[in-house]
Amino acid sequence: MAGRGNAMRQAVGGKVRADELHARLLELQELSLQELKAVSTTVDIQELIDKAVTKSSGKPLREARMAVCYVSNAPAIEKLMELVRNEARVAVMSSMFSSDIINSRGRVVAKAPPIANEEEDLGDDGLRFRLFRHARTKIDLIIQAFVNPMRSTILREHNPDLLDILTHIQHSPWVPPGHVESIIRVLVAGFQGDMLIVAHMVPPQIEALVRHVIEQRGGDMQCSTRKGCNLKSLLGFC
Repeated sequence: MAGRGNAMRQAVGGKVRADELHARLLELQELSLQELKAVSTTVDIQELIDKAVTKSSGKPLREARMAVCYVSNAPAIEKLMELVRNEARVAVMSSMFSSDIINSRGRVVAKAPPIANEEEDLGDDGLRFRLFRHARTKIDLIIQAFVNPMRSTILREHNPDLLDILTHIQHSPWVPPGHVESIIRVLVAGFQGDMLIVAHMVPPQIEALVRHVIEQRGGDMQCSTRKGCNLKSLLGFC
């Protein structure tokens, strides 16, 4: 379609017509959203929320903060693989064929590749897409059931400011030189629920933190393309 559009633009008077058709296509894509049916499910997480509040309430700020850090582990690859396999067995057709990923305006922004029932290669695009999708669902649950209730409790009971956070991180070997103020500000914003600030500041701070730790351990940040190099070994986790 892109090739035909380019050919039309090169014809006499074709650019105007191509622009008209493109505008109409975008209009129809947005209208197509009205044809989609929402699929949702509800989960009662009130019991989990109550437990999370109990873990963080009535404690000194340092203990409450540590409780948030240990509230849950990251989704395990083995568990995610099991979810993907079960999904492939139940939803056979959706696993066999690729599907379009559309945004809020009805435009196709990506394609979800198919996956074989017994696919085990983590480099497979179809498998990776489904692993990340299940991981996102798991992380969303952790945030809603544990992290947000605990964050709200800490904010209500302690309302941590810049100085409070400074006392917790100023001697941390994980904090790169020159990044103390930025990390303090993003942590305070996180406790206050200012996700706009968090979304903009967290990625560069995480990158700087990982680079700092790897270099402190004598690692080479350029080794990720070399065989046998992995982040866990560089960080000293294995």
